[in-house]
Amino acid sequence: DFIELAKNIDVRTFREGQVVCKEGDIGEEVYYILRGKVEGVSVIGGNGKFDIGAGREFGEIAVIRGEPRASTITAAQETDMLII
Repeated sequence: DFIELAKNIDVRTFREGQVVCKEGDIGEEVYYILRGKVEGVSVIGGNGKFDIGAGREFGEIAVIRGEPRASTITAAQETDMLII
């Protein structure tokens, strides 16, 4: 139900260089970027380096599948995110 979902949404600001999540960690949150940009690096998963900007989400695969995070995500600049 929507009200229960809304109770579990948090808005957080990450500083440039701050790690959001680490490759191999258990995924319990999905992130939606409101403003800013993050950089991802995947050593184990082999996805290399990538950027994700405002209006995009990440972290849903680990949550849905119950698998460890596939990448380490770091704020490339000050970044505001919804965390579900």
